[in-house]
Amino acid sequence: FITRLARRIHGSISAAMVSYTRGITWVWTLFFAAELLTSLLLYLFAPISIWSLFVNVLNLPLIALIFAVEHVYRRTHLSDPPRYSPADIVRMMGYIKDSILKQASSG
Repeated sequence: FITRLARRIHGSISAAMVSYTRGITWVWTLFFAAELLTSLLLYLFAPISIWSLFVNVLNLPLIALIFAVEHVYRRTHLSDPPRYSPADIVRMMGYIKDSILKQASSG
């Protein structure tokens, strides 16, 4: 998914960027799967207050943390990391929205 997003924003991308975007797609997929599993396990086996803390308080900071870790990794491991302007981010969000709506209408 992130590879398609990068190609849509930047056109052609290097082999290193393809490898990076595929890897980061897996990281995000595993992160959200772990969040979902943690939420489910807390809901089933922990007091509701602990589950609520995880879902309502810790969720956004954890997402922000993975964004920050990914940013640092990208800056330190890619030879020419992409720079995104606010307009690029708005375009990315529009692409994601369009993709979701397209999938919803086709399925």
